[in-house]
Amino acid sequence: MMDLVSAALACDLTRVATIQWADLAANNSFPWLGLDDTHHGYQHDRGYQPDGISKIDTWYATQFKYFLDQLASPTTARDHWPDWFEPALAPDELEEICALRDGNTA
Repeated sequence: MMDLVSAALACDLTRVATIQWADLAANNSFPWLGLDDTHHGYQHDRGYQPDGISKIDTWYATQFKYFLDQLASPTTARDHWPDWFEPALAPDELEEICALRDGNTA
């Protein structure tokens, strides 16, 4: 999602975006961090567990830094696309739209 948002912003297809990593209840789990409970569980349900919360907070901060790095990158929108993303337009068509938007002629 962050790659798609950064590509849309880089190509000026939008100037507003929302990224939501979790729902209000924070019942998402993080098995790739070696955690077997949900975010809410580490925060409230089984008592505050600072080690688990620290891992989760660090992961969120790392993801946000990745997103900010994407936004700061001077590369084209095409370079922001994840490998699995197939845009509705061909890459040169999207780059041409971006170039035209910037006042360049194709």
